[in-house]
Amino acid sequence: MAKRYDVVIIGGGPAGLATAIALRRQCDCSVLLADAGPAVRERPGESVPPEFLSLLRRLGLEDTFRNGGHVHSPGSAVIWGRDMVGYNDHLMNPMGPSWRLNRAAFDAMLNAAAAAQGVEMLWQTKYLGVEKNATDQNGFHLHFSQQHERQTIDIQAHFVVDATGPLARFVRDMDVKTVVDDQLFGLAAYSPILSGDMTQQVLIEATETGWWYAVRLPDDRLLRMFVTEADTLRAIQSDNFAGWHRAAANARLICPAIKNLSL
Repeated sequence: MAKRYDVVIIGGGPAGLATAIALRRQCDCSVLLADAGPAVRERPGESVPPEFLSLLRRLGLEDTFRNGGHVHSPGSAVIWGRDMVGYNDHLMNPMGPSWRLNRAAFDAMLNAAAAAQGVEMLWQTKYLGVEKNATDQNGFHLHFSQQHERQTIDIQAHFVVDATGPLARFVRDMDVKTVVDDQLFGLAAYSPILSGDMTQQVLIEATETGWWYAVRLPDDRLLRMFVTEADTLRAIQSDNFAGWHRAAANARLICPAIKNLSL
């Protein structure tokens, strides 16, 4: 591993990996990507719109994606702000259908593509901080630690990409002001589908305390996610998630859609 890179990307999700791939495709620059978690892990985020393929095409990954075990979705069914179900169908979309991802295969595709482009990747490597005064011609002086090592890793970077999401770890260390409009938290449950069938649509439903999302995954699992405020989440956790199950049972759109499933 080198000690100096043209670009260091902090965060190994789709945004960080896509940035790394695009950089290496467009310029002859050295790129290091570091992420605090393992390369293979369960990540939510498994439905994408038709336009998503145009982004993969720019990364040279469209054909690989189409052969990656992902499945079409006709669109979404939604209850939001009214009693009636609304539908967002992609039948006439010139870009084609939306997709339900095999998320593990999708992440593996991005990881392999980044490696093939010459991106160096450090997993289970935690970003510790940056020396704020070291932003001269030598760039940024970053500090990391690896889970299996005790010593600190020091890296010089001319440019840094913060792909850590809402945490914005590097940006906050640089004293950049962040503006938070709202704070929502998602509670997700994955269940293997033993038998039964449900719609291929993505289901979204708003309630008084938050909103629900449910989708059948390509590997025959059901994902249900509840997105809500911190106070509601704490109340759900305090009763051993019994409130989560009660709320899920009362969801007017999602509960009937999955009632025939054996989980």
